[in-house]
Amino acid sequence: MYALLNFFIILKVVSVLVGAILPSVREYQFVHVVSNYHNTHLTVRDELMDDQHRRVRLAKLGESSRNVWRLEPHPVGPSQFEIIHHQSNEPLCAAPKEFAYDEKRRNVATWVPGPVNKKCYWTIEKRPGNAGFNIVNMERGEELYAAMHPFEENAWLWVPRDDENEQHHWDIINLNYCQGQTVAINMTATVV
Repeated sequence: MYALLNFFIILKVVSVLVGAILPSVREYQFVHVVSNYHNTHLTVRDELMDDQHRRVRLAKLGESSRNVWRLEPHPVGPSQFEIIHHQSNEPLCAAPKEFAYDEKRRNVATWVPGPVNKKCYWTIEKRPGNAGFNIVNMERGEELYAAMHPFEENAWLWVPRDDENEQHHWDIINLNYCQGQTVAINMTATVV
C-alpha cells in the first residue's frame, strides 16, 4: 500500500518538475465534431478556397484522420478554444466575407498558414439537458451550423444566432487518438 502511495507521489513530483522544465507543454483534447442534425462529422477537404483557406465540409465517418480535431484551450476563458484539424495542424476559422454563401451564411475553413488570431477562436456552449453544444465564432458571434438538403455536406456560420434550431447543435466526442503522443486516461494529451 505504501509502495503504491510513494509511486504516485513520485509520479506527481516528476510531472511537476517536467512541467517546470518544459514550459511549452500544452494540453488538448482529440475530438470528433458531429452534427446532431444529420449525424455527419466536421472534416476537411484537399480543396483550397485560396492560398490561405482550406474548405471544411460535413461527411459520414469515412476516413477518420480527416475527422479528428484538437481542442486547444484559449487562455482567456474555460469555454473558449481553438479547434485545430489534427492531421493538417490548421485551425478552424471564419472564412473571409468574399467566401460568404449569402448574407446569412458564411463559409468556415481551416487557416492554412496556421497563425492564431481572433477569427480562429471559438466559444463552445453546453446546451440544456443532453442537447449537445453550440459552437460560436468569437470574432463574429456567429454559430456553426449544418446545412439542410440539398447542401447537407456544408458547414457554415449562420449570421443571426438561432440557438433553438437543431442545425446549430453539435456533439463533441472525445477520442483516444494520439498518433504517437502521450494520452492520459481522460483523453487529454500532453504534447511537448
